Amino acid sequence: MKNFFLLACCAITFNTFAQDYNRSSLGLSIGGHDGMHNTLHTTRVYSFTHYEANYRYMFNNRVGLKFDVGFDNFQFKDAHPSTKALRFSIQPTFNLTDLLHMNDFSQRLGLQLHVGGGYATMWNKTQLSGPAELFNAQEGSVDEMLQGIVGLTPQFKVSDKLSINADVSFMGNIRQNNGFDFEATPVQGGGFSGYYASATIGFNYYLGKAKTHADWTYTPRLQAADLAKIAELQKQVDALKTQMQSIDTVVERYETRVEVIKGDTVKVFIDDSKTLAEAGVFEVLFVKGSFYLNIAYHGTLNNLVAYMNANPGLKIGIIGHADTDGEDDVNNKLSAARAEAVTNYLVSKGINKERLVVSFRGKTDTKYPGKTLEVDAANRRVSFSIIR
Repeated sequence: MKNFFLLACCAITFNTFAQDYNRSSLGLSIGGHDGMHNTLHTTRVYSFTHYEANYRYMFNNRVGLKFDVGFDNFQFKDAHPSTKALRFSIQPTFNLTDLLHMNDFSQRLGLQLHVGGGYATMWNKTQLSGPAELFNAQEGSVDEMLQGIVGLTPQFKVSDKLSINADVSFMGNIRQNNGFDFEATPVQGGGFSGYYASATIGFNYYLGKAKTHADWTYTPRLQAADLAKIAELQKQVDALKTQMQSIDTVVERYETRVEVIKGDTVKVFIDDSKTLAEAGVFEVLFVKGSFYLNIAYHGTLNNLVAYMNANPGLKIGIIGHADTDGEDDVNNKLSAARAEAVTNYLVSKGINKERLVVSFRGKTDTKYPGKTLEVDAANRRVSFSIIR
């Protein structure tokens, strides 16, 4: 059988194809700020006084760069004259969605970390405590500084073009000469002389013609090198099978055996794997402890959809499997969930569920003996058979 060798080749192709995603996005957010230091006057926390707009470009599905503009209106509860602030920053962004493999349990929840810095300025038109420099202002006071930023941004994918998010960020100012109210003295000692936090809600609109964006593109857990090891193992097993077979034994292509699947007695073709392989249909592998269907296998499942559409009289057996680790109950549930994940995908592509005979074997029907990382990876699978 050539299925694992072909699967390794497909994985290499997929790694190239996976780069076909949108990389740019525009974002807007609004919220408030708190925890300012240093100031003699308390700000209004529960009001929309912090605004941001950004453009973000992802170099790949894990690392990008965000260009950000932020505006603050520091309003004080005791009617002290408000202070305005403006910043321009560049922030490297890390897509923790893929780094933490959050796609193992959800394809809509995401998380990003951003950290960077830039130029910031704040001004108060009433208070007189420093030079007026911003935009050549003729009254009030202006304070210019460097600003460092770090924050976390949980995301929820609404569609392929839109996501909503919440963000919590911490800003620290360097060379801030005045308190935020232009009365208090700045923080003394250390590199930062003022700081505050912000919390916002907003959205990202994804630019580009590709179907998905880098934020929601996942790196296959099984890389080409892993699949190559499995392919080599397959060759060794095939060689042993050949040695064990008699040279005059000829297996008829359409010889069948009787098997009971979920209470139904059906005929299963012994040479099904060869027939399906000719149609480009191979086994689907899964990450340890997971039933998430990796998009790397959409291609082989799409081939199965085409095969079933071309042969409307056929039913397909879908069998879930697990490796030998863990309790029977856990492995049974995992193998059943893996089979169900594949079934749901085929049904979403228009296949009538009545044409799918779904079952699971847990760890009772492993494909390869032994106990290595490669063997376990090859045994965590969903296999297919033709049923007439």
